[in-house]
Amino acid sequence: MKKLLTLFISCTILLSVISAACFGGCHRLLGNDVSYGRLQRSDKENGFFAAFYSYYSYGYIIDTENLTYTETSEGAESTYGKEVVVSGGTAPCYIIDTAEGYENLTTYLEAREIESNESSVIDCLGWLDGDTVYGICNVYEDTVGYLSGGGNYGVEEIYNAEIFSYDAQTDNFEILYSIDGAMAVAYANDTMIYHKNKKFYACNCTDGTKTYLVDNKGYDSGFTRYSYAQVSFDEKYALFEFKKGTNTTDTYYKYLYNFESGEINELTLA
Repeated sequence: MKKLLTLFISCTILLSVISAACFGGCHRLLGNDVSYGRLQRSDKENGFFAAFYSYYSYGYIIDTENLTYTETSEGAESTYGKEVVVSGGTAPCYIIDTAEGYENLTTYLEAREIESNESSVIDCLGWLDGDTVYGICNVYEDTVGYLSGGGNYGVEEIYNAEIFSYDAQTDNFEILYSIDGAMAVAYANDTMIYHKNKKFYACNCTDGTKTYLVDNKGYDSGFTRYSYAQVSFDEKYALFEFKKGTNTTDTYYKYLYNFESGEINELTLA
């Protein structure tokens, strides 16, 4: 009985400490981070196979004519993948993983942190296109959450989104375009897709034209996170996957953006 009472008191104290810390300015247990990565796809009749995010052996058959999708476990070898040469970040428990021959790129990316802010971190992804690396660098003012020592990425702390290029032969690093207060999640054909104020937009990096695409249906405002938003992209498509979750039900949404036409459409389960 004494052990149960002690456990109850300990848990009560812990919850009180967490609540007090939250009222003191902590966002939540986890931030609203939007996952993004390269789309692994191969052509199919009337559409293409798209691998599950981070699970390349399983995925969807997407019918681009009827705007439907079916889940599949048949797998397919990607025919459109670009070689990723840098990925990761500087938040706690993360590293920047750089391919051999591109080590100097890490130094350039780390330097994108806000110089006057010791809490600033970056997150990045870069891929090889010919002899040039193109990529995304997201700069944060701070990390969020209680877990990982507060070392989680969250759009709540985003500072700006940057598109960069790098030539390893000349060691030339360049910021091609940036947007304040935004998080970049895809880039192709001079178009950046970014997240800002719980919405996704497409920006023409040539003339600066910005177009609303879709709300972030995976955004959570509670203490914990049941939902997610993921974006996978290549030179033709960006696939949006949202889960709006609660402690009782989950609702899923999928949207397909075409970089060539500039159109976005919701996909329905066939």
